[in-house]
Amino acid sequence: MRISEISVADLKKQLDLPKKTDPRVMRRIVDLIDQARGGEEGTPYVRVANSLKQLGEVDQDIKKFYKVMAKQMLGNDVSSKEIKKIIKGISDNTLINIAELKSVSSDMSKIVPMYNDSIQVKSYFKDMLMFQPGQGIGPGEILFATHHKDLSKPPKGDLRILSTQEDIEIKGGIKPGRFSDNDVMPGPEFGLAVDAFLKKYKGTIKTGKSGISIERAVEAGKQMTDPAQKKALYDDIYNVMTKIFTNGGYEQKLKQAINSGNGERVVDIHGLRNLQQYFGAKPKEGVLFMRGNVDPALTSYANTLEELLQVANIQVRQAYLGVIKEAFPQISATPKQ
Repeated sequence: MRISEISVADLKKQLDLPKKTDPRVMRRIVDLIDQARGGEEGTPYVRVANSLKQLGEVDQDIKKFYKVMAKQMLGNDVSSKEIKKIIKGISDNTLINIAELKSVSSDMSKIVPMYNDSIQVKSYFKDMLMFQPGQGIGPGEILFATHHKDLSKPPKGDLRILSTQEDIEIKGGIKPGRFSDNDVMPGPEFGLAVDAFLKKYKGTIKTGKSGISIERAVEAGKQMTDPAQKKALYDDIYNVMTKIFTNGGYEQKLKQAINSGNGERVVDIHGLRNLQQYFGAKPKEGVLFMRGNVDPALTSYANTLEELLQVANIQVRQAYLGVIKEAFPQISATPKQ
């Protein structure tokens, strides 16, 4: 007989332990005794990994990451009962609520119904949410792909719903995301325009490794006393910015914000132009915004910019005229209350 077949209550009596001994401590004792006696199923890790590996026979994402999942479960002290519930939820396709995942306003406790089952379970899902095994893989991608059989990590992109072939881009995590990839790049004239701008204003406006901050450039214009000089700078800023997102729209609002000297407003409109071009380039792809620095992590899902603006507040920051990557601002979305 394996020691694990003895009830926890009987084991407490035999070991003369207090009645209030944490069940998780008892579980560890049972596992260690079984391991020492050469339990048929091996160590706790082997037992959990083997159970997950079986799911991996029909799920390529689990096949890749079942060892990580097992280590995270045991590392977060998830109980055997909870592990079985997680595995059953994956098998039954009930662990991830896809409807909540695609909701305009949700959070991890709604997307993962088990999220608040215990502190240990919550820690497991939080760790898996932030698990990023390599460059180009962001928060949430592996968690969702490995915990529902209808969700997968595609060769290109972040997440795919297999039954409908819908693609989902996940943005955010701890830091806001940048909306740039091979489908959303600056216009062909941007390089020459920004080089000319940096050359012209080097020494006049503080320049860093990323280029010139858009807010700093606009602020520099406010300090100019010569109207012609100010107009020339603002025209140059507008010229460069319109060559970043050639299909971003909002040109009139952008020009008005620049000419008013409102750098913060300029950056906000720059972010809207980025999003407009992004959604336009990917008409069949939804975007899941995730704010991972709160618990539970907040999410907003949208298929169009108009849909997103109805349900979420957009925050835009760190936009530069210079290095291509930094021309794309950091953008986050927070569900409206």
